Amino acid sequence: MRSPLAIEVQELERPRTIWHKLREWALMGGLAFFGFAVCSSVAGVNIGKAWLLLMALLYAPSIWRIAPWKKPVMAMGLVLLAFITVHTLWHDGWSVLTRQTVNRYQELLMAPILVALMILAPNRRLFYRAMIAGAVALAITHWFAKWDPHYADLLGSRRISAGFVLSACSFMLLAQSREHAWAWTLRALAVALALTVLFAVGSRTGYVMVVVLAGVAAWLFAPLRWRWIAALSVPAVVLVLALTSKNVQVRVQETLAGATTQISETSIESTSTAIRIHMLRIAGDMAREHALLGVGYGGYPPAHHAAVMARKAKDPEFYSKVPEIWMRSTNPHNEYLMQLLGGGVLGLVLFVAWLAVTFRAAARLERPQGAMLAGLCLAFAVACMFNSLLLDFVEGHFYMAVLAWLLANKEPRYNGGA
Repeated sequence: MRSPLAIEVQELERPRTIWHKLREWALMGGLAFFGFAVCSSVAGVNIGKAWLLLMALLYAPSIWRIAPWKKPVMAMGLVLLAFITVHTLWHDGWSVLTRQTVNRYQELLMAPILVALMILAPNRRLFYRAMIAGAVALAITHWFAKWDPHYADLLGSRRISAGFVLSACSFMLLAQSREHAWAWTLRALAVALALTVLFAVGSRTGYVMVVVLAGVAAWLFAPLRWRWIAALSVPAVVLVLALTSKNVQVRVQETLAGATTQISETSIESTSTAIRIHMLRIAGDMAREHALLGVGYGGYPPAHHAAVMARKAKDPEFYSKVPEIWMRSTNPHNEYLMQLLGGGVLGLVLFVAWLAVTFRAAARLERPQGAMLAGLCLAFAVACMFNSLLLDFVEGHFYMAVLAWLLANKEPRYNGGA
């Protein structure tokens, strides 16, 4: 009886038929398309996922042998998805709302499949290169939009995802440049993407990520004894540079004005900051009452509205003047609060544990993948304080796709056939 190693060697030596080659080209093409689209296009991501799921069916035996769901990060993500599914079924029963709610976290299921497909791909770096190309294209469109107000308004509705994607790609390019033949080309491109966030994208999340990731990059590049000084001084320099941007100045002024005038709820100006502060108050009311078991992942909108109505009963004069947008929301724009209010304490614990497992995996990876994963996870964890990133489509899929690529990179290519 042949040993598993002998079988594997035989598989590796098996001649590649036209069918095998076509299947490999289709897989690489799907990964490249998905990588380009994941930076900004919802429709492109859905098309790419459909194609990659077809590839997963064709490679099903190999994926089963790779067993990507056994990797700690992927396993913890699937545990979180299972909890979301069971909690939603328990809270809301089987319904259209239940299916829609669970579907919003589909990237947690897609990630292990991506890991396996990238391990199987002859050239998994094609995904990364296509993703960087997509980020560059996204950056170019934002610079062109500065001369087209109508297009700028269209891009403005996607500024959070653009800021997240461009700042993350900028950091990954910097981290990769340490051991790359074209180091200065990658660094120049990284700076260009970061400047795009600061000067062409009106995203406060993006600004925070650029500053935070500048500190991480400084830590990576600085000599050992200068790391703490670099990690503190470089973000300060970047912050000073950012304040020369008109976009940053406008968003900072809006934030400060909203924070100072809305804290007592005496002003009804409908600014982004004012709305977020109001949402945090409502989330606080909900947490005091529902933190143990949560209101259900699909039950947040009615629970939010009920909490607003309770406040309105106590202060009808103020709420008779506020805009309608203050009255309703589908999420608290904070992933930690979303997990707490959606699934209770256990939901929040599982989400934080998933982040912790990812940080642990980053510590075990070699450079530059380990540094890229650590920086990406830190940026995601920080940005989740201001947005429900796992719930948001582009941000959630981008993070999970890059996470899958980084974890797959440490594995040798599996060429066992199907």
